[in-house]
Amino acid sequence: MSFEDLIDYMIRKGYSRLIIIQSKKGNPSRIIFYQLDMDSLKKVFEMLISGLSLQVDKKIKQKFSELEIKADDNQESQNLRKIFTEFFGSDYIIDPKKDGERGVLYIKYDKDLTIEFINSNNKITCPKIRVRRWSVDTKG
Repeated sequence: MSFEDLIDYMIRKGYSRLIIIQSKKGNPSRIIFYQLDMDSLKKVFEMLISGLSLQVDKKIKQKFSELEIKADDNQESQNLRKIFTEFFGSDYIIDPKKDGERGVLYIKYDKDLTIEFINSNNKITCPKIRVRRWSVDTKG
């Protein structure tokens, strides 16, 4: 599917955001966040991944219908939280069509910048993403 076809599809379905996960040697390596701007996709920010634990790796089955975006007191964590909330337009990511529980997307800095998902029982679930670095697209 070309980017033009993808944009047409997004417009027809009413989607305004797109997240693409690129892989290297079969493993996720980069997550790119796009926003639909008129009739083109604008890259908002990207994250290079240094580690990823998936639900399938841990034999966990967890569904979230709502995620609150939170971060620890570290400045880099707070900056990434701000980018996420601006991208999603809220402190909450809600999918009313999806059955699941409420949880937290938690960004923390402890040697590495890490994104964790925490369920309603305050237990860390997967995916767990270690971020090598992230950047905001400052072009146009």
